[in-house]
Amino acid sequence: MLPSLLSPNKLKKILTTSNNFYDKFRIVEANLGPNKEAYKNAHIDKAIFIDTLECSDSNHMYPRNVPKPDCFKDYVGSLGIGNKHHLILYDRSPFGFYTSSRLWWVFRLFGHESVSILDGGLRLWAYQNNPLSREEPDFKPDKFEIKENMQLIRTYEDIQTNLNTNKDQVVDVRGAHEFNRYIDEGLLNHIPKSKNLAYNDLFDKENLKLKDIEELKKLFEESKVDLSKPLIASCMTGMTACSLAFAAHLLGKSDVPVYYGSWTEYSQRRNN
Repeated sequence: MLPSLLSPNKLKKILTTSNNFYDKFRIVEANLGPNKEAYKNAHIDKAIFIDTLECSDSNHMYPRNVPKPDCFKDYVGSLGIGNKHHLILYDRSPFGFYTSSRLWWVFRLFGHESVSILDGGLRLWAYQNNPLSREEPDFKPDKFEIKENMQLIRTYEDIQTNLNTNKDQVVDVRGAHEFNRYIDEGLLNHIPKSKNLAYNDLFDKENLKLKDIEELKKLFEESKVDLSKPLIASCMTGMTACSLAFAAHLLGKSDVPVYYGSWTEYSQRRNN
């Protein structure tokens, strides 16, 4: 079993020393949309291109909706991903988590726990002069079965209930300016009682990767997020909240659900 966070050096070592690597693993490039131009130009060798919005019914309320399970299992199975594979995810965002952490959450939501994220993504991989390829893989279709873990997702109704019970801390990862500004009728631009821990603060910008464990612990403490208590991750559209859930996972809290509608849904429904 690989760790949830994988350094480029660790991945390089596994690729060069493992026997029958592709019997046990799949490398996946997580993308937001179907455009494969950048992927075709350069990607990690034998990485599978996945559009994280495939199988999603997106609309103004849920612009980045959760994939439909039956469609998703057929989609990833057709790409050669099976339940026997440990998945190593990466993306092309500055620090490698924007889309990969969302796909990490989706796979776990659908019952597949054998998932790691490449720290720093493609940017750090390439910066460290690791090899890239233009050749697309051609894996045989595989069987991917889904067992939904509904403990990892929250709805608008769950958030409304929580406003009365105060059982869970709601943590919003939008930037502080966006979180704290006032909007219509003097209302604050966030879910009442929620806390703010900005997505951008999760990263070590000098080294192009996620902050280390001690820095992440300090960040949660400074944001007054108590990891010994239940929490729900939220953002604008259910994307960057997944990076917060991943960071909490690294700190030993693996049960953090994501409010998938996040502020986009909440802001439209709260006055109805």
